[in-house]
Amino acid sequence: AVSKDGSFLSMVGYFRGTLTLGDENYVNDATVLADGSDCGSNCPKDAFLAKLSSIDSSVEWSKHYPHKGDESTEFFSTAITEAGDIVWGGHIANTGRLGVVAKNGFTKWEKRYSTSSVGPFNDVKEMANGNFVAVGSLAG
Repeated sequence: AVSKDGSFLSMVGYFRGTLTLGDENYVNDATVLADGSDCGSNCPKDAFLAKLSSIDSSVEWSKHYPHKGDESTEFFSTAITEAGDIVWGGHIANTGRLGVVAKNGFTKWEKRYSTSSVGPFNDVKEMANGNFVAVGSLAG
């Protein structure tokens, strides 16, 4: 996402192994599941959020959100509010999650939406009144 004034970008995603963002190296060293079996390509994933300069794409700051046990953490969407806060949407351990991080990297809030039918949030947008609308999936 691009900030309203064009001064910065936000980026989210997920990874296995090692991810380098600016000077930060994040390691997801999951190789086995809780039962001791080799997870191979089914190893849980970690998520990240980064704020980038729009001038040279350098990383101003980044955050790492590790997996929970055998459950992946994945972020799919980001938006930037009028105030410059960064909103992210995804899931952590199979529960839909939304969060807001201030432009300085401070976490303002994170909300878990957990029922047997709530899946990940795939897109999030700020509405004109400052509230958010999130789009996701339901299971079952």
